[in-house]
Amino acid sequence: MVYTDHFLKKDKQKALQYRKEIGNYFEASLHCLDKFEMDKSRQYFDHAMNLFSELRRMNLEKITSEGATQELSDHALQMRRDWY
Repeated sequence: MVYTDHFLKKDKQKALQYRKEIGNYFEASLHCLDKFEMDKSRQYFDHAMNLFSELRRMNLEKITSEGATQELSDHALQMRRDWY
């Protein structure tokens, strides 16, 4: 499955951008860690984790919307069945 298939259509470009930024912040964090700049490294790491949390939220939004669509379909089938 393609990476962007895990997100809603409105979030696909943002997800790609966040994935790239997460990689950049992790690299910056490791670079600062090599220089023993602990506070700066922690800031980069925290920012990457915040972006990761946002990606997770967007993924859960996709999963929830798919589940809601399925529930609505089941409900519609039940309404038809009860109608007759």
